[in-house]
Amino acid sequence: TNEGKIIILRQYRFAVSRYLLEFPAGTLEEGETPLNSIKREIKEETGYKAETWDKLGVLVPAPGYADEEIHLFLARDLTKLEEIPNGDLDEDIEVLILSPSELDNLIASGEEILDGKTVTAWFRTKQLLGIWMKNPRILFWYKKDLRISDNKALNETFFISKSITSIYIFD
Repeated sequence: TNEGKIIILRQYRFAVSRYLLEFPAGTLEEGETPLNSIKREIKEETGYKAETWDKLGVLVPAPGYADEEIHLFLARDLTKLEEIPNGDLDEDIEVLILSPSELDNLIASGEEILDGKTVTAWFRTKQLLGIWMKNPRILFWYKKDLRISDNKALNETFFISKSITSIYIFD
């Protein structure tokens, strides 16, 4: 937002039978560009529109079995809409407004489930805006262990196990 806050959704996802925290997203409609799709989705899902858009790149979430590509954008210079367009009837969405540190803490804590595109988009947003860490440490979450290393030991620690399920970077 113009106040430096992050708009994120708590959305029920039927495929996993639970709520996830995620940035607005949607499926491209026939003939629609990725940018026009996210412009439509952000209005429908959050009730805001953006004047400035930054492309954050493309994410390929599951190349081992799918050819899906997710185009990532940063929406800036937001304005609350007076009238929200109709979205999909099957969507169960709660709009949350968080500070950057609140989002970082949610990602690091594991208390909320976030989808991969949201973590990737937030990482790339922080790179673009220069919101980064002074003393980064890397947290590797294994099935039953927890290992923390500094950047110097990253290569050694990374290869200890091939069963890493999540990687979070925090300050």
